[in-house]
Parts: sequence; C-alpha cells; structure tokens
Amino acid sequence: MLRTSHIDHHRTGDLPALLHALGGASGQLATVADLYGAQSLFSFLCADLALEHPLLSYQIRANYRHHRARVYVVTPKPVREDHYAAAIVRGGDYESLREQLKGEPELVVLFDDFREGRRRSQTVEFGASLASR
Repeated sequence: MLRTSHIDHHRTGDLPALLHALGGASGQLATVADLYGAQSLFSFLCADLALEHPLLSYQIRANYRHHRARVYVVTPKPVREDHYAAAIVRGGDYESLREQLKGEPELVVLFDDFREGRRRSQTVEFGASLASR
C-alpha cells in the first residue's frame, strides 16, 4: 500500500513492440543521463517535448547549453528545441538528414510512441544504420 492519493501514471508506449523492433540487441536504449552527455541528439517526435516530457526537454537544453550538443529536430510543428537545433525538418522526412547524421561521432535517437508497427521498426533501423558506420 502506497498511502498517498498523489499518484500519476502516463503509459508512454508499447515497450514489448519497441524491444521487438530493437531485435534483441543489448545496449540500444538510452538513459535520461545520456540526453545530457551525448554529443548529438536526433529528436523525432510528434509531441512537443517541453510539454509532454519536460525532464527530457530540460536534459537536452542543458546539454546544448553546457556541451554545445548538436540537436536535430523532426516534428510536425515548431517546438522549443527549434531555437538551438542544428537542423529542423517538418513532417516525417528524416531521410533528408541521413548524411548529416552519419557524420556525428555519438548520436542518441529519440522518438515517441506515435510511431507504431513497421514505422517504429523503420525508425529503429534508421538509427541503427547511422550507428553502424
């Protein structure tokens, strides 16, 4: 028993489907700390990160301010991260960033649960193809 009425839960995605998309590869999932320390971040989100996941947004902003991380943003609408992004793509055409992202020595790929099924697998494959350079 928790003995509190202050409980919030927001189910954010289908973890079994994500693990299936990763194909059982270990070491593929990033941590919140990775968002602060990575040299570059590829944020492919349908939601506004600052509104939906403020802690993640804060880590990315802090990384940019303290380490000058390069942030690549793919969203349907303008978001806070646009202000310091190295590149911005509206919509889902992240393929246009492939060459630019391949040049990054360390890249964390961040995407949300709006990508389902085959689209989720394609996003994971895209990130993996950048890592296997």
